[in-house]
Amino acid sequence: MTTEPSRTLETNRLLLRPFKPDDLEDLLALNSDEETMRYITEPLDREQVAQVIDWFISEWSRLGYGWFAVLKKDSGDFVGQCGLQCLEGRPESADVELAFVISKAYWGLGYATEAAQAVATFAMEEAGLKRIVAVTMAANVQSQRVLEKLHFQFEANRELYGRTVMYYSLASV
Repeated sequence: MTTEPSRTLETNRLLLRPFKPDDLEDLLALNSDEETMRYITEPLDREQVAQVIDWFISEWSRLGYGWFAVLKKDSGDFVGQCGLQCLEGRPESADVELAFVISKAYWGLGYATEAAQAVATFAMEEAGLKRIVAVTMAANVQSQRVLEKLHFQFEANRELYGRTVMYYSLASV
């Protein structure tokens, strides 16, 4: 069994910490919601979410970075997930992807941008990455806006995750 990572990030309104097994119910509520997952994947069931949490924890051990649970700093309420992973979840990929999923109760409040900015800064300043990428569906205009606010540059449409996605990148300066 791997040790749970302990790195946390703070923003004005959010606390981001690596996932732990106790996050199952919150992550299940997020990842089983059809509307929330419509641009990402099919909704996940309890067993799949438990496997995802195990994978999140093992990736921190393997890579030194990974996915964060996003919590409201003032209340501890679960807002969503944001993190870094090898593109398409493939360990052999040279591209590290920034991704985020925010609970629909918190859409439109700037939490995705705030969390993604914190993780992008962590990627460049602490994880030592020189470049990160992000992908989104063409219909997911909200995610495109988040990436543009963070100065990600659109590169091309690509076939990833079994579908055509917009591929963005951000390089350190």
